[in-house]
Amino acid sequence: MDQLWWTHINNARLLINRITDSLIDNKSLILHLSDQVPWYDTMRRLVENEMINKSYMRRLKYKRENEIGDDPGKYLFDHYCGEGVKLQYRPAMGYAQFLAKETTNTLKQTYLWLRFDSSERAYRWINFIEEYQKHLGDAAGGVFLIEVRGALPTTNGRIEILSYDNMIGPYDRIVFNMLAAADVRLPNGLMKQYLAELVSSVVGNDIELSAECVKRGEHFLFDPRGVIQSIVEEQRRSDGSMYEFDRGDDHIEQCEWTEQIKLTFPLMENFRRKLIERHYAEINRCLPSPSGFGEKINEPKEADIGFLYHNAYRWSLTTEEWDRLKMCRDARNPLAHIKTLDLDKLQEIFNAL
Repeated sequence: MDQLWWTHINNARLLINRITDSLIDNKSLILHLSDQVPWYDTMRRLVENEMINKSYMRRLKYKRENEIGDDPGKYLFDHYCGEGVKLQYRPAMGYAQFLAKETTNTLKQTYLWLRFDSSERAYRWINFIEEYQKHLGDAAGGVFLIEVRGALPTTNGRIEILSYDNMIGPYDRIVFNMLAAADVRLPNGLMKQYLAELVSSVVGNDIELSAECVKRGEHFLFDPRGVIQSIVEEQRRSDGSMYEFDRGDDHIEQCEWTEQIKLTFPLMENFRRKLIERHYAEINRCLPSPSGFGEKINEPKEADIGFLYHNAYRWSLTTEEWDRLKMCRDARNPLAHIKTLDLDKLQEIFNAL
């Protein structure tokens, strides 16, 4: 599932390309990630592999905030300047200017990926890098990928911000769930579509939780709450953290109803339209006539499922047409009153219509 997300979903793949293209162009970048970014290690590995393939002049180094201390300038000075270079440093110049003007330090051979969980430390590094780039001008120097979580940082414009949440949207999530559902054993394509769209509605932004739900297929469709609860209690994310889901049963039921409406109503409407076309003359002879809501039906195309059902005895419907009309009426009524259909009833509609 991790490869499916990061290599086949367009905007997820584009995020990786934007990262690597920026680094190859020697442009530092702030990468703002969601707390629920899926399969982080896979993303990191893909970026690292891309950089190996694309860059022969620099090495990509990855560091977490606990490895780099609190003083950006001192850390870079200590780790990227040789002993002879260090002797030339004067405190009045400051680390940012010194590192920018000193051409023999090894920063120009490095892409430095720094992951921060603390926004305070991240801002300290962002401010330092902006000052460093101001002194650097158009000269070659260190290139930084600053990864941050939480609040979206602000800069003076010298460093571009690439936000996961701004790039990944509902379309990407539904496409992922559709592709994931393609391999799930279910009776037909409509039921796979229902699974994908229901998971997308119920789970929302959590791609790893969505993947676990989709894999459970029919079990999820029968009992979304129970399946999610078992995942939360028994499974862990790819980074070892716990799954969380705090939505109530009302949310799940609303999602079930919405997705059933989206899939069944077009099918029933299509059946209604074709039935009217086949029996247009017979229906037309019964008009005008009041509908069940007191409104007057003047022409066949205005006849709804209820009117057709209650007047079907007046027309020469086949047994199959009658059975399907009754099925539509029995399904439409509860859905129209914000009630969901049993999975067996839903499957019957998918098979018949």
